[in-house]
Amino acid sequence: MLPLTLTLRDWTVFILGRGPAAVRRLNQAVEAGAQSIRVFSPGADDGVVQAAGDRLADRWPTSEEWQEARLAFIAGEGEAVSRALAEAARAARVLVNVEDRPALCDFYLPSMVRRGDLLLTVATGGQSPGLSQAIARDLEGRFGPEWAERLSEIAARRQNWRAQGHDMTTVAAKTKQYLLEKGWLQ
Repeated sequence: MLPLTLTLRDWTVFILGRGPAAVRRLNQAVEAGAQSIRVFSPGADDGVVQAAGDRLADRWPTSEEWQEARLAFIAGEGEAVSRALAEAARAARVLVNVEDRPALCDFYLPSMVRRGDLLLTVATGGQSPGLSQAIARDLEGRFGPEWAERLSEIAARRQNWRAQGHDMTTVAAKTKQYLLEKGWLQ
């Protein structure tokens, strides 16, 4: 595994499927900052219809539409449909995640704790989502909402230190010292 953080604001993201799983993936894409999201769900259930709004197409994407996507999430579909959609995505060179089917995935989504721009993740390579969720719940208790503001505070200090000409090693040391002084990490 190679952990990456993707900036989705300029990517087109496809959500394919139905049910709470598809709605969850849609919400995650929105929270991650995706600006261009298309939802494909033939015979979509009420939850998907409501969450997707005008982004919804009541069908699967065409081969031409696949060319627009950079990332695809498939959720709430059976094995055969999921496999066919994953193959179509790969044929268009689109990275694909199929919920609960690690063998069909190009990437896995970790469990996440988001505090503003601070993102804490836990991954098991798709082997035990329950374990990563339990660890993430523990992290939620340790890193409360105040960490969004703390990150902003540290980021401002870092920018100031860099403007003063400090190199990255010095900035890292100053960050560590600042955290100690504040008592934020024990």
